[in-house]
Amino acid sequence: MIDTKTSSRNDSPLTPMRFLQRSAEVFPNKDAIVYGARRYSYLEFAQAAEELAHAIRSRITPGDRVIFLAPNIPEMLIAHYAVPLAGGVLVALNSRLAGPEVTAPAPRPCHGRNAANRRFVSICL
Repeated sequence: MIDTKTSSRNDSPLTPMRFLQRSAEVFPNKDAIVYGARRYSYLEFAQAAEELAHAIRSRITPGDRVIFLAPNIPEMLIAHYAVPLAGGVLVALNSRLAGPEVTAPAPRPCHGRNAANRRFVSICL
């Protein structure tokens, strides 16, 4: 049986945000993201997520949906951490969707809270 008295003092939930923070502390130089020739260590990944979160935080209120339209690139993975860190809710859109499917989840008006890969800017924004 688990002793809840001792485990609660020594237990810390490993949420996705805490996982990234802990990985950056324990394995700062290990590869976290490898995408072709591009590589991010866990420390670089965490820093990129924090920088993006800071930029997003200044443009949203807690609970706002933040729409990202991009293929499976490092920036999309970074957004999966940055948006919740900023207090937003990520709406990750597949870049293979058709025009009406892309615009359906967008609030009206969008207020510039969307991010897109440059190839898709004309579709999304």
